Amino acid sequence: MEPLRNEGTDLPLSFNTTMEDVLNYQKSQIQTFLRVNHIKVSGNKLELAQRVVKAIKDRSCTTPSQIPPHQSCQTSDVPVPDIKDLHSGWAGKSDMFPNIKIQDVENYLIHSSHRTVDAKKMQCYRQYIRGLNFFKEGYIHKIMMNEINPDSEYCYIRSKCYPSMKQGVYEQWILMTKKPPFHVQKASCTCPAGLGEGCTHVAGLLFALEGRPVTDDDVPCTSKPCEWNRPSKRKKDTKPVQDMSFKKIKLSGENVQALMA
Repeated sequence: MEPLRNEGTDLPLSFNTTMEDVLNYQKSQIQTFLRVNHIKVSGNKLELAQRVVKAIKDRSCTTPSQIPPHQSCQTSDVPVPDIKDLHSGWAGKSDMFPNIKIQDVENYLIHSSHRTVDAKKMQCYRQYIRGLNFFKEGYIHKIMMNEINPDSEYCYIRSKCYPSMKQGVYEQWILMTKKPPFHVQKASCTCPAGLGEGCTHVAGLLFALEGRPVTDDDVPCTSKPCEWNRPSKRKKDTKPVQDMSFKKIKLSGENVQALMA
């Protein structure tokens, strides 16, 4: 397969190029890139950006440094399994989650240099801001944690995030230490930019962890019983309908003055 060309656009062609990076360019530039590489150019800007990222991932050369994000790793004496192999042990109680601070989020998204695919600093400033907004606007939900086993120093945390520009949900996860100093070992998301390990949805999950506590065991409001039709707590005696008065009260001047007194 021939390499990608970016004449006239200067779009980044790195394996770490994210959809957010591509969306910073004008739609005409993205279409030019797709056209010179013989890729479909119709659709909205988001669809075009997704095609660019997919083309970069499909045509990038695989090197030993490009480790698939789902590959199992051994971070200590206790091996860490692939998240796909963890079919049980997930819990959503917020008091179990690592108590990370805002500095921990910044260290990973801005200053981290341990991404799976390269050794460069992430510097995900745009993802940092958008991830914070995703958390504040309630896009992050169903946060779950799996401690793997009591002897492991790492844990998996996953969540779901509503996308900002389409229907459906994206699923993201991180592998991080259970105790401080907190360190994110790996991350991934099902969005087109998820292989970069620093997409806005992963950022939103980190901010959700920093923004604890979450009440009611993280049960979404749509799953709770409605609150507006609860019966009155006041006890009222029942009586037959024939004993009720349905007369309309006519207020005269004297009655009004009596009510106002």
